[in-house]
Amino acid sequence: MVFRHLLATLILGLVVAVAAPVASVRASEPLQLTQQDLDDLERLESHLRSIGTLEARFIQVSSDGGFARGTLWLDRPGKMRFEYDPPVPILMIANGLELLYYDRELEQPTFVPLWQTPLWLVLKEEATLSDGIEVMGFRRSPAELSVRVRDAGAPDGGELVLRFAEQPLSLLGWTVIDAQGIATEVSLVDPLWGVAVDSARFESRGLPNVGLGR
Repeated sequence: MVFRHLLATLILGLVVAVAAPVASVRASEPLQLTQQDLDDLERLESHLRSIGTLEARFIQVSSDGGFARGTLWLDRPGKMRFEYDPPVPILMIANGLELLYYDRELEQPTFVPLWQTPLWLVLKEEATLSDGIEVMGFRRSPAELSVRVRDAGAPDGGELVLRFAEQPLSLLGWTVIDAQGIATEVSLVDPLWGVAVDSARFESRGLPNVGLGR
């Protein structure tokens, strides 16, 4: 049940930082952006839009004690697959229009419009950290830069932190916190950028109880 709650949080929640140093500076009002903030946002948006394909292992941890590993594939815009290692029975597939959350053990699918998920910010073609987004904070160090944001239309829904390595700029992962304060952090391990990814990975055909048209 911990795994299922952790994964449901990833899909249905908005996101924020799990680490105490970020949470300790959480603000109730958006940041008043400086020129440095604006310059960093432009850099991060440009990097997100430059991402094409990705294959990586990932580690996922939750502030309620959940832990999981797996492999993900990304093909922007719109497509992503999270395949969790056993014993976690969950598969998630974003096909460009919707996100499928599939429990292999129960053979139970749940579909969510992709634009309603935190993943949309990264997956949509014109990835943005400004349009309809409120910036809540930055963390900067010589090695890493992170930005904390929330949906301007749902300020009580949660927040998202995207983490980037500096020099060269590269996405490290993200953290999700739902409205109840459960934080889920995903970290990329040994990412391979720009690799060929089989389009069949983003299809759900063959999964029991999933509609044939999907």
